[in-house]
Amino acid sequence: KRGAEAVLTFAGCTRWRLGLTNDHGWFGGQCRYSGIAPAWGEFYEIVDDDPVRDAPDDWRVEGSDKPSGRHFLFYLRDETFECMADDWRFETLK
Repeated sequence: KRGAEAVLTFAGCTRWRLGLTNDHGWFGGQCRYSGIAPAWGEFYEIVDDDPVRDAPDDWRVEGSDKPSGRHFLFYLRDETFECMADDWRFETLK
């Protein structure tokens, strides 16, 4: 529902980052995934081998990556959120 509030939680997060790529950068091809990901403004999980995952040098490390860790990417209007975590949960607030 438009205007509703929600919480997106990442369990077992080992590292995260806020990237500078915004909607203008996405459409201008400035994102390392803009030629691969289907659309801007979506929430993605990147699976399999990702040779450009470690390209950014601004990761905030919270712990060691786990073999079972998953790579999540969320394109926002003013920036990009990216994290390595075990899982995610989305809850709509009342």
